[in-house]
Amino acid sequence: MTSKVEICNLALIEARYDETIESLDENSVAAERCKRLYDTCRKEVLSNYPWTFAVKFEELARIGEDVEGHKFAYSYPKDCLRVLNMFSSADDYRNKNFRTTLPNNNRVAMFGEQKAVLVDSETPFAEYIYNEELEDNFSALFTRLLYLEIALRLAKLAGQSADDVKLIAAQIQEADAKARVQSVGEDDNHLNVEDNYYIDVRG
Repeated sequence: MTSKVEICNLALIEARYDETIESLDENSVAAERCKRLYDTCRKEVLSNYPWTFAVKFEELARIGEDVEGHKFAYSYPKDCLRVLNMFSSADDYRNKNFRTTLPNNNRVAMFGEQKAVLVDSETPFAEYIYNEELEDNFSALFTRLLYLEIALRLAKLAGQSADDVKLIAAQIQEADAKARVQSVGEDDNHLNVEDNYYIDVRG
């Protein structure tokens, strides 16, 4: 089982720290730094690509019309980090038809006290990256990018040499390139709502 502590220890090793940790709550500089960095880095890496383990598709509730120059306002998906696309129906999503990619024609804004997706056409179905927190669900490539991103920040905090920082950055660049290729390949394959990683389909 993968855990936060394991991911943070991989980051500490990459950052050339002299210690690893047994808990994020222990009284040590390494634990305090890892605890401070973990969630921020996790959300940033999740938001970068439509990771297959962290994409959801669901119908959103309409909460308004004719809002700020847009025809419709839909409720923002719960635990959403980034809306990828909006569709008029589940069938359009399966066929990748009538894709309306944010933020070209649409925008995210507050509608009263509620966060909303504002769109110009009736497209209530959203494909989005959600805030996956369960480490066991992470892919190997995502986990690698995550601990490298944490390591980069740890190395800078520790004042490691420029060469050490560049080495971590180069590894991030390599892993990032793989993630980009993987993301494009999956999109080209027109993955649909029946695939296992597109979960929580409603409507």
